[in-house]
Amino acid sequence: MTWRLLFVDDVAEDVELATLELGRWPEAWVSRRVDNEPQLRAALAEFAPHIVLCDLNLPGFDGEVARAIVRAQAPASLFVFLTGATADATEHLDETVWDKNRLELLPMQLQTLIDEHGRRAPIDATADQAETDQAEADPPQVPVS
Repeated sequence: MTWRLLFVDDVAEDVELATLELGRWPEAWVSRRVDNEPQLRAALAEFAPHIVLCDLNLPGFDGEVARAIVRAQAPASLFVFLTGATADATEHLDETVWDKNRLELLPMQLQTLIDEHGRRAPIDATADQAETDQAEADPPQVPVS
């Protein structure tokens, strides 16, 4: 499975640093970056991310609005605030908050998030059904002694 990660961040360099750290993550993944509401809505529809990593403070568009959009448009996507403003994030204790200043932890944090929520996000229901159909068509092989 290839994990689709959507970064909602106005600073391209922050996302570049995060993707460099993700080079150590053993999972297959692809990512996109958006920095405004129309791009977010389009990416949720077209890219269908498994995980959304969102900055808290975005000029003209903030993480709270982004979270509401993700919850409404792609409720199966996992949502994480990835921010350098962790002091501001204390009011978001109901949400996962990761520190941009500790990006070396990002591969481990993503793996833990996936392990906590299951290997496959519900967004892959079509792929899961295709695998189930194939497994039913191919009965299990029993070793012959």
